[in-house]
Amino acid sequence: MSSSGNFTFLVEHSPLLADLGATAERLFPFDPAICVLKLRLLAEAICGELMTSDPADEPAAELLKRLKSTEADQLAAARPRRRAAAART
Repeated sequence: MSSSGNFTFLVEHSPLLADLGATAERLFPFDPAICVLKLRLLAEAICGELMTSDPADEPAAELLKRLKSTEADQLAAARPRRRAAAART
């Protein structure tokens, strides 16, 4: 992790959050979309630490698995349509 940057103040509280922020800063010139994603993860992590969680909420790991599964299903469903469209041209 960089010793200078906008997120060094977090090291004392949470080295992991500080590293996530520093990673976003390093990635910005190369991939702004990933930078935004990392900053969103940072914001969600900070909010998660500040707020009490509801035991009825779905665990984040399960939510990510479900989202990845849904995304994979959507991509698989789109492939045949792409092939059919390419065949018509």
